[in-house]
Amino acid sequence: MGVMLEDVGKFDGEFLDAVKQSPKNPLKILDLCVAYGFTTKELLKTGADVTADDLSEEHLKHLWETVSEEERTRLQLLPGNAVELEFPAKSVDGIMACRWFNFLTGDKVRKVLEKSYNWLVPSGTLCVTAESIHSACFVNAYAKYVRAKESSAEDE
Repeated sequence: MGVMLEDVGKFDGEFLDAVKQSPKNPLKILDLCVAYGFTTKELLKTGADVTADDLSEEHLKHLWETVSEEERTRLQLLPGNAVELEFPAKSVDGIMACRWFNFLTGDKVRKVLEKSYNWLVPSGTLCVTAESIHSACFVNAYAKYVRAKESSAEDE
């Protein structure tokens, strides 16, 4: 479980704008690792049909309880590990993956990117953002990170 920030950054904002302005309506969007669903709610505001994934069923239950009846008609909940999900090829118009790639190892990043490529329609868009240990939300963890990094360098 990571951090859910309730703000729209540059890249996810551009993705949201593209979804909202698309001539194809509604777009089918897969929102991965949504936590309590801030990005999902932003996607629903665009009119998109959204499948929201998270490891925590409790997080998804909270999301469901905090959206309108109309939004629920365009929302599907999908509990599970995003790395292990399976979807039909070319079945989604866009994928939003905000602030969780930084928790993956290289092989899992490649696996998610390959799956995403296969799930997207030919003109589909993948929006990936990741946090840095230098972000304000990690200020208290930075010293621990540096010690672990130095320790692992000594082991090499």
